[in-house]
This record gives sequence, C-alpha cells and structure tokens, in this order.
Amino acid sequence: MTAEIKLTAREYKLLLDPLRFKEAYGSRGVHVFWEKSLKPIIADCIDRRRSGKPRFKGEFGRPTERVIRFFDTDDMVLTRSEWSLRQRTRIVDDTEDHSEHELTLKLRTPDLFIAAATVVGAEDKSITDEFEEDIAPLAVAKFDTSGDERVILSSPASVRCRFARAFRRKIHASKPLGRLAEVYRLFHGFDANLTDSALGGIGRIARLLHGQVMLERVYNGATVALGAGIDGRFTFTEWYLRRTPRVQRVAEISFKLAIPEGGLARSAAQRALMLFTSLQDDLCDLVDLDNDSKTALALPARTRLIHHMERDSHARPEASARLCQ
Repeated sequence: MTAEIKLTAREYKLLLDPLRFKEAYGSRGVHVFWEKSLKPIIADCIDRRRSGKPRFKGEFGRPTERVIRFFDTDDMVLTRSEWSLRQRTRIVDDTEDHSEHELTLKLRTPDLFIAAATVVGAEDKSITDEFEEDIAPLAVAKFDTSGDERVILSSPASVRCRFARAFRRKIHASKPLGRLAEVYRLFHGFDANLTDSALGGIGRIARLLHGQVMLERVYNGATVALGAGIDGRFTFTEWYLRRTPRVQRVAEISFKLAIPEGGLARSAAQRALMLFTSLQDDLCDLVDLDNDSKTALALPARTRLIHHMERDSHARPEASARLCQ
C-alpha cells in the first residue's frame, strides 16, 4: 500500500430483518431500540470508562431523508466487477430535489492491495476519494434436504472484512444516467477498472438501469466511547420503497470509527470487535439471514424478487435454531 493511500475508517454493519423489526419503525422505534437494546448490550459487553460511567453516549436524533437509486447495466457488469453505482438525492419539503445529486462509485473487495491500487479521477478535484474497511458478520450458506439455501452466522460470532474505495461527486441533471459512457466521463479512468466485457464501443453504449427507488431515513447521534480518544458513531438506516413508503425493505445498525493518523489503538479495536460480536449474539433473532448487503436489495436484478417479496410480505420466516446457539 502506498504512503499516500491509507485506510481512514472502519464501519461495522449488521443488517436486521424488517419483518422482525416492526417495533423500530420511525423515530420513536429507533429511540426505543437504542434505550432498550443497544445501551444494555454496550454496558454488558465492554468495560466502563475510568469515571465508572458506561461507554454509551448521546441518542439518535431526527432522521435525514434522501432518495436512493442504484444503477447497473442489463448484464450487471458493475456488480460482476465488484463495483456499485449509487445516486442519492436530498428531499426538500417532501419533494425530491432534482437540481443536484450525489453520485458514488464504490469498489468493495476482500483484497486490501487491490483496493489500495485502484485509481479513479486522480486529478479531478470535484471527486472525493474515501478508503474504508467494511466489517460484517461472518456467515456460511448451507442447503437443507429440499435444496433451499439458509445463511448461518458463525458460532462463536466472528467477522468478515472487505475494503471499500468510494469515489463521490456532485452532478446537476434532471434525468437519470442513461449510458455507461456517462459514468466513464464523470469518473475519468474508471473504464480501466472494469472487466473486458465493459470495454470498447459496446460497453460504452450499454444502457444503465436502476432498481427499485428507495426512500432512505438515516438516524445519527448515538455513540460509544471505545477508548484512546476513539468514538464509534452509530447509524440506524431504514430504506422504504419510494412508491409505497410504508413498506420497509432495510433496517441496518452500524457504527463507524475514524482511524487516527498514527493507527488504531489495540484497546479501541478490541472493544469494537467485542461490541460487534455481542450485537450478533444478543440481536440474533433480529438479524437478516437472507441478504448479504442492503445494496443488493436495490440493484436492477432484484426488481422481480422484490415484487415477489411484496406478495409474500405477510409470511414471517422462522429463526434458525443454529443461529442462536
């Protein structure tokens, strides 16, 4: 890894099953989740501060609302190359503000050196470059006797790490992105990071499609003191279908910590790991076992599946007994 490219943050993410998490909808539900679930877990799983106080601080405030779209080509060349393309649009007076959008091109890979060596828009000052580590539960997929797939979290709880390189810029456009060539123009050098199937004339004129449009509500303000001056900043994220805003598709709890210039102290890293594995154990009945990440739920390829889920939304999946052992 070059001296100029350094990990700036770690984010620990735990997807929750919306069908099991109905009590947490809205500001009131998120507040109750913090008070009744997260604060007791923090108090029980990690030591107290020198003052004797528990390490939780603050509370979740009112949400920030945005509209989310994820784009890919018909043959999912971005997804197959471990990239995602997300457009976020703010909401003003309950209306989507089409005058400005935040466009994020993100690589997620298990290989640290691939992420570190990835370059997009190096000379473009309108593009910000973030290099972070995404941490999720370690899980394995198993098939039962009927051939149905089940995802089982590891026991004891552990983690899976991927490295995320995110390139962001603002765009001013009233229409959604139409072609892959537009992404190449906005993020110079990006085409060199795709597979051969995305290159050349055919790749450049490939149409971009977006999946289900999501309404995102993000709650911030609650933190955990991990020691050595490091705070883990919690985020509770909800995604709803934009056209049916009462149908929740995503509930995610995460906490993020900045990595200081001199590196992350062992004590802070150890507390963060203990907290994350404890969240997996103590929230086991709420964990989403069907989805690897919230991004996958909004990709174009998931549109038919989401329609199917709408028809079957009354069905409540049974918890895996092995998960909670």
